[in-house]
Amino acid sequence: MVLTSTRSRAHGFIRSEGLVGSLDDIGKIVIKNTEAGIPILVRDVATVQFGAANRYGAMTYNSEGEVVGAIVMMLKGENSNAVVNRVKERIVQIEKSLPEGLEIDAFLDRSKLVSRAIGTVEKNLMEGALIVIFVLSAIPGQLASRVIGSFCHSFGHAVCHFTHVRIRCIG
Repeated sequence: MVLTSTRSRAHGFIRSEGLVGSLDDIGKIVIKNTEAGIPILVRDVATVQFGAANRYGAMTYNSEGEVVGAIVMMLKGENSNAVVNRVKERIVQIEKSLPEGLEIDAFLDRSKLVSRAIGTVEKNLMEGALIVIFVLSAIPGQLASRVIGSFCHSFGHAVCHFTHVRIRCIG
């Protein structure tokens, strides 16, 4: 509930958990007590009546006027690509029921960012594998241990890549 004083242009908010049932109940809310202990009520300092809600925000997009904005929240530990794909599927369903002329336009798609980050990690892992193979090949000594070390590192990378085991902290 918003209280607006027309004299001082001050605004105040009253939050009530089902205790206020009428305008008279709002008028009986104690704002503060005087030093003598006399309560100052809302009705003592304001006129309590129904009115229009004050508007506190607006969103525009591409200078096309006002739009409605929404944010999709993801639970901690979720796979962001899976969440984005489910949201995209749901958007397709919702768009079928929208009135003509309305559309849903996602202006930030996190899946592209995550895909680029995963591509960077894969590239860095491949370069690391090549460096390990090169360094192990350059060390003189046991050929068998170098081959086994290079094979294990490369095989581990290949298994992760082809089974789509990803680093979960991304996204």
